[in-house]
Amino acid sequence: MKGKSAEAIVEELLITGILNGKYPEFSMLKPERELASEFGYSRPVIHKAIIRLESKGLVTIIPRQGIRVNDYRETGKLGLLESIYDLYHGGINKSLNQSMLNFIKNNLEAMIELLIVGPYDNRRNCIQKQNQVKFEESLDVFIWLQNFALFCGNSVYPMLLNEFRSGILNVASAVLLHGDRSLFEAKLKAVTSLLSDDYEFDILNNKLENNNIDNKNTAQIREVVAQTVQILFAFIEENWLIEGENHETKKSSC
Repeated sequence: MKGKSAEAIVEELLITGILNGKYPEFSMLKPERELASEFGYSRPVIHKAIIRLESKGLVTIIPRQGIRVNDYRETGKLGLLESIYDLYHGGINKSLNQSMLNFIKNNLEAMIELLIVGPYDNRRNCIQKQNQVKFEESLDVFIWLQNFALFCGNSVYPMLLNEFRSGILNVASAVLLHGDRSLFEAKLKAVTSLLSDDYEFDILNNKLENNNIDNKNTAQIREVVAQTVQILFAFIEENWLIEGENHETKKSSC
């Protein structure tokens, strides 16, 4: 936690406790004075951390009653996602990590499908941009995802992806650290190749140009895209979660 402010440290401790069930939903947190004693920080620091939690939808400050823990699934805001990604190595519930990965995976599949069935120029321009990505650092992985969002034709996707930027960078850093870089790059490029002219979808695209695509073709596209993206994300999940699992193993052996 080096380099973080005192309120950020307390915030992380409370987020971890809430997401892992130490502080159950709809329960009341201890008064700020008691939390200050427990964590070893001043009451103003605790109050600032609580305010940050409230802004992310994790707690509700009820005047003259206290601080109620919320069900984050009902009230959690996008700002919470960044914190969860930052804490993946701290023992956060694995199923929550997997849910976030699945969300990104599903949106990537949707963007690729839009590119395949959309204007040819969008697809060609996206491939040109992807061919410039070197995959040398985590930012390159984010740029790779961003390119799909920028050219898919739906302006909401780039904005949505920007909300996940910090988390994607953290995940990519872990995968680059723990995984085989050349294998990771190969899987990323396999996904990009779904847009290439020499892919089997080219036959379908000829039909698309004449507005002659049917449900069978759509299902075929969706199936191949899902299979290719799943291979990539299975690799990501394996190498991202390894640090979190090792952390849990170390805790249980203490």
